[in-house]
Amino acid sequence: MRVLEEVFGSLKQKKIVSAIGLATFSSALAATSFLIFAANSWSVKQRVKHLLVARECRKCNLSGANLSGVFMEGVNLENANLQGANLWSTNLVNANLKKANLTSVYLISSNLGGTNLEGTNLESAWLEDAYLGGGKLRNANLQGAFRKVVMIH
Repeated sequence: MRVLEEVFGSLKQKKIVSAIGLATFSSALAATSFLIFAANSWSVKQRVKHLLVARECRKCNLSGANLSGVFMEGVNLENANLQGANLWSTNLVNANLKKANLTSVYLISSNLGGTNLEGTNLESAWLEDAYLGGGKLRNANLQGAFRKVVMIH
């Protein structure tokens, strides 16, 4: 909620949403998100805030981000760069990670049930105790990703 208040406050100061009240802020945020989050110079921390609010961050650079334990069910991270990110115990159920770079990502004890991983690079990812049931893995690179895995059929 604090993130929403900070974003709303900065928009109000810039007169971008001067006539919009808090009751309609979420729809205003969706309509103006391209103004707020388009800057390429944003830090990983700012991109993570955007992801958690907008539930999508396509083609963004989240390399090295700490998203451990974060609830990200249904998020859209298509073509995103998460190389070396910490996604330990993260809920990514039904997320879209199509063609994302997940090289050397820590997905230990994470839930990726139903997640779209088509064309995703998971080379050297840590998938220990990760759940991938019902996910799409067509053309995914899984080289070196299965160090200690129990396959249940």
